[in-house]
Amino acid sequence: MTNSLGSTDAPLVYGAYRRQRADLLRQGVQIWELSSSRSSDSVRLGVLGSKVSRLHSKSGVFDGQTVFLGSMNLDPRSDKLNTEFGLIIRSREIASQLNRLIDSLKQQGTYRVRLAADGSTIEWASRSGDTERVLTTEPDTDFCDRLKVDLLTPFVPESLL
Repeated sequence: MTNSLGSTDAPLVYGAYRRQRADLLRQGVQIWELSSSRSSDSVRLGVLGSKVSRLHSKSGVFDGQTVFLGSMNLDPRSDKLNTEFGLIIRSREIASQLNRLIDSLKQQGTYRVRLAADGSTIEWASRSGDTERVLTTEPDTDFCDRLKVDLLTPFVPESLL
């Protein structure tokens, strides 16, 4: 689970993730993005602060027993410059508990990111009861939001994201 373009306060970081998204999906990674509806009523901490409800923690379950929990971004810049951390835990019980937590978060205010039937187009699917809504552009964004990311991301080295 990660922030959607509509819910992030770091659109260039989102742009770097976007470059990798289709390959991640082809490799079987399940991706869920937080809807901006979960953060639209949030407040900012100070004039330049971050949205209170955006996702900052990092967590993942790998192979049903290996868990990553922390605040460290998984990129070279964070590895060298930041003072955040992460834990790798091998525990089927903790992995199961984290999967249950993630499943509960997926029930509201998120989009399942997936490949369309053509195998290359990205779709965002959300559920409301028995109804599925499918979008083919980043949810809760407009053309200008997407254009800014398209134009600026190539100029920022991934090592800085």
